[in-house]
Amino acid sequence: MGHRSIARAAGLARLAHTAVRDAAFDGACHDAGLSRPTVVHTDHTGEEGARATRKPLIAPERPTAVVYGNDIMAVAALPAAQELSLAVPRDLPVVARDDSPVTQVVRPQLTAPTRDIAAYGARGRDPAGTDRRRCGRERTGYSGRPRAARQHLPPAALTARTFTDPRRHRPFTGWTAGKPKDRHGRRACRPCRSWLVKRARGLQLSRRS
Repeated sequence: MGHRSIARAAGLARLAHTAVRDAAFDGACHDAGLSRPTVVHTDHTGEEGARATRKPLIAPERPTAVVYGNDIMAVAALPAAQELSLAVPRDLPVVARDDSPVTQVVRPQLTAPTRDIAAYGARGRDPAGTDRRRCGRERTGYSGRPRAARQHLPPAALTARTFTDPRRHRPFTGWTAGKPKDRHGRRACRPCRSWLVKRARGLQLSRRS
């Protein structure tokens, strides 16, 4: 996706599942050839989400994206980034976690992994009342029937609702030498160029009329 470093707003450090997720995220970044991620542990509230957003963004090496442990913190990142004059997702791609309705009612809408929550819940107990434990051995529930074969649920799919590739969209600030340029002197992205050409043609037609 073109990212160089990714920060993560995680849960409480003392929780076991937080340690598992931290290790998995660190390993995934290492396998992708990215720098070691910056992890800020929080209590999953909006206030802590804003703090976890500001901390890596004011560092000398700002991350190119931030992943949040829940949707509330991801939503809180929008005003926190605005305070630092950063636009989401142009300057800071944000990835939520639960894909709840709140990720779609805010503007811009937030990218998030989509999961089959109902299937996750049904995995805990099969229709026969058999206890589904993590151990792979056969176990029986109160009905005395053997445990059904373990179901492998499909992995979460990332629902990208906004630009998350920093290489694809570059903010346009003006024309230079007859060609659209961004604020860094690079060529503007294709959507920007297309819009600018249409706008220039419209202005020429209006002046002629």
